[in-house]
Amino acid sequence: MDVRIPLKMNEKLLEEFREEEIRFALNEMHPTKSPGPDEVYWKLREEAPNIDWNVFAFLAWNIWNNRNHLRHEGKCKTAKTIVSDTNRFVEEFRQGITSTNHTSRPRPKAVAQWRPPEFGWYKINVDGAVFKDAGNCGVGVIIRNEEGSLMGVMSKKLSLHLGALEVVAKATDEGICLAKDLGLKDVVIEGDVKVVMSALA
Repeated sequence: MDVRIPLKMNEKLLEEFREEEIRFALNEMHPTKSPGPDEVYWKLREEAPNIDWNVFAFLAWNIWNNRNHLRHEGKCKTAKTIVSDTNRFVEEFRQGITSTNHTSRPRPKAVAQWRPPEFGWYKINVDGAVFKDAGNCGVGVIIRNEEGSLMGVMSKKLSLHLGALEVVAKATDEGICLAKDLGLKDVVIEGDVKVVMSALA
């Protein structure tokens, strides 16, 4: 059965939320506690039904990065610093989008639509990027349930010399680890490289 996320739900996922609501959620956290992205997500869903997903994506990445610094280096940013960094990243992103929209490149005619997993399952979408000049790569993971609700996100830069195939395989590994950390057992994995996905089937 070809199940797609409904248009009404997709519109709800794209609704905006206010900066003060982000601040409220973050200020509820203890300054020495590095919260997981899922914990902040549910807090925001409760306190801020209108979510700007650009802000949320950068906020989730900042929290995840802060968690890693606390875990591996013993350093932790305050909620105020996380919000400040998020605002700066979002502004840079929006400026980049604005300048891109002024170019003469044709806009895509169709956008691939995310398909939900079966009831009770979670879908892990993974992707990777290779930065040859810098000699490193990056991986990204996003996990949703059958309703399209975000369960966890992760983005990480790796100081590894990997090819396109290897970086997606690494992203897949990171996605599985994130799902395990979140206690999600019934998962399906989706990515762009068919060779890696076929090997996991």
